[in-house]
Amino acid sequence: VDLIRSGRTEFTAEDWTAAIHPEDRERAGEAWQRAVEGNSVYEIEFRAANAAPGEERWLLSRGRVERDAAGRPVRGAGVLLDVTARRRAE
Repeated sequence: VDLIRSGRTEFTAEDWTAAIHPEDRERAGEAWQRAVEGNSVYEIEFRAANAAPGEERWLLSRGRVERDAAGRPVRGAGVLLDVTARRRAE
């Protein structure tokens, strides 16, 4: 998602889901749910949904669930790293 061109300032859960290859979405969603329910740390590798035809791109998503004073999850914060070169080397 190009936030600058779109005029938006926030990356939404829908944006994050759209970036994940359809075959990896369920697994990524389950990892996020585990982070929300207990351990606030989130880390998973998945294929990118927007890779060029015939090209496979891998991303590492690493972040945490931020909580309010009552312990309720209020947002996620993290980074996406392209780990395709490492995956290919493996």
